[in-house]
Amino acid sequence: MSRKRGRDASAGDRSRTTSGPASRPGEPAAAKPQRGPVGYYYPTVFLTGAGVMVIELLGARVLAPYYGTSLFVWSSLITITLVALAVGYWLGGQIADRLPRPQILYTIIALAGLATALVAPLRGPVLRGTDALGVRAGSLTSAFVLFTVPLLLLGMVSPYAVKLSTLTLGKLARTAGRLYAVSTFGSFAGTLSAGFILIPTFEVRTILVVVSGVLVAVSLVFFAFSRRVWMTAVVAALLAVVIMLVPGSRGITAAGDTRLVAKQPSFYGEIKVVERGPLRFMLIDGGVQSGIDTRNGLCAVQYPYMIETLAYRIRPEGERALVIGLGAGIIPEAMDRWGVESDVIEIDPKVVAMAEEHFGFDPGEYGVRVADGRRFLEDTEERYDYVVLDAFAGEMVPVHLLSEEAFEAARDVLRPGGLLLLNYVGYRSGPGSRVAASIELSLEAAFEHVRAFEAGEPGDYGGNIFVASESPLEMAVGPDEPLPFPVHEVLSGTATRVRPSDPSHEGAIVFTDEHNPVDLWDIEGRERWRRDTMEFFPGWVLLG
Repeated sequence: MSRKRGRDASAGDRSRTTSGPASRPGEPAAAKPQRGPVGYYYPTVFLTGAGVMVIELLGARVLAPYYGTSLFVWSSLITITLVALAVGYWLGGQIADRLPRPQILYTIIALAGLATALVAPLRGPVLRGTDALGVRAGSLTSAFVLFTVPLLLLGMVSPYAVKLSTLTLGKLARTAGRLYAVSTFGSFAGTLSAGFILIPTFEVRTILVVVSGVLVAVSLVFFAFSRRVWMTAVVAALLAVVIMLVPGSRGITAAGDTRLVAKQPSFYGEIKVVERGPLRFMLIDGGVQSGIDTRNGLCAVQYPYMIETLAYRIRPEGERALVIGLGAGIIPEAMDRWGVESDVIEIDPKVVAMAEEHFGFDPGEYGVRVADGRRFLEDTEERYDYVVLDAFAGEMVPVHLLSEEAFEAARDVLRPGGLLLLNYVGYRSGPGSRVAASIELSLEAAFEHVRAFEAGEPGDYGGNIFVASESPLEMAVGPDEPLPFPVHEVLSGTATRVRPSDPSHEGAIVFTDEHNPVDLWDIEGRERWRRDTMEFFPGWVLLG
């Protein structure tokens, strides 16, 4: 009798070890997990982990047409991703404990695929609907509406897979560790593939559809091999719906007097060439970089003429220029008109290709180098009469070029009496002018002489051209003397208009590599710049 009781007790111990802890009084008994194909859970968590990172990184390109790629956009995306995943982890664990069935897991993954596919058609209405909220609230709201559901559903996958893969409590930690490790490796692979292959090569809609198709296919394979005919048919139909979204990726290419000439994704943004009437513009992430009048090849924006005119009036004897930021290639061509040879530094090789193909720029006539401007300034042994910093457009402000240290590096490559010329679009007066005033202070920290001029029409907002030198900035060629090149008619009589001082400049600081709050301080200027762009171009141009 004692042996029988001993055997019964041992059996009871094994039962508790296998089935988990006994239910507490008053609680329903825990459902027994339906394990399913344990080996298939590993590629499942790998692919869903990759999907999370691709969606997060792609989110910046989704929001860029209306909100750019500023710090606020990335902060919004990271915030929504972390919150959605946290809720997904918690919810996945709750549901897995109550309904530990693999068919529910793969239904969740299929729904995540559908939610990812819906980002493409919903992008336009959501961005237009949130635009009035401004960059900060608008980007956060758009990210919440577009990405919460797919990321939350994907966050449910790992805890669900852990539940289904665990046979005994003794192996719980080991199983969870393996699955989360595989999921993290998937995120690693998704990050690399998104940043180095997918986003620079393919359109946003195409990538969304591919990610969606992969997620739905993961579910389809499970239901097909588990012989669940009804669910297999449903998921197959869902996959067909996802694939049908691909033809819509081309969108509108012409309407009224506006035409989308070309579009090219790159590492640094989506480049578009757009014509409106006789004017042709280069846009990066929805922001105008430069433009020409196709009837005569002359520049369609004013600031290059301003830079050219100021450089000649102050230092007409200069022979060599370094231009950082190519755009459509207008500034080096403008300097060439009065005998100045230019070296051009452009970080994006696709910008060089687009300038050559659509704006008549000939890289062979100039020393074009694909490099980072700051790195080139610090490494080069060449010396120049002019350094033109023209890399500040839209939200894409490379702050490492907008600091005292960067200006000192530019100073060191100038010949005696050489000029640094910098273009910045923003507020000239009022609280928003702190950025322009801080740029001026930062230049004064690096150069003996600094002057600021208004480019274009007068007012509280517009173009600002800063000129800095170690030598006095006196006009060698007066405003009434003829120039050896044509300038924009709007500049007649205003090419040397000094930017007025403003009392609100008291809040200005010297920008340094350690402290450069230009993203925060310039938010109102960037919002105004975006509004002006969206008023000029129809919405379908920005959305592509």
